[in-house]
Amino acid sequence: MTVVQDDGPVGRSERWRVRTADPRRGGAEWAGVLAATHVAFTVRLPEGGPGFTGTVERRRLGPLSLVECACGAFAGRRGRADMGDPGEGTIGLQIVRHGAERVLHGPAAGRVLTAGAVGLWDGTRPVGVEVLAPFRKRTVI
Repeated sequence: MTVVQDDGPVGRSERWRVRTADPRRGGAEWAGVLAATHVAFTVRLPEGGPGFTGTVERRRLGPLSLVECACGAFAGRRGRADMGDPGEGTIGLQIVRHGAERVLHGPAAGRVLTAGAVGLWDGTRPVGVEVLAPFRKRTVI
């Protein structure tokens, strides 16, 4: 995992990148990135695929964060074991820019968010998601 920081005109930019062919190592690294930038998840990457790449860029805007996320396929579950993290007190408003994200568990179970869709999430609630293919989203947290 790579983390880079620089000061830009809007605020400090922080960038994380995970690139690996090892699903176990990559899953743990991507879970760490999500916990640092969104909320904690237990992450599972597909076995036997071409590997995983994920990037996140976060800009602080006062008490808010603008978070850009791009990644390959993965499944994530936020259950009771993941609660109690710093992200638990946050909400996020996201817009899907490319690809699709299926909500597996939680209040929106069964919904598939595709490019142009807007979703609202609550860090206090358990949820499961599956990114089906290369995916990009922008979230205000």
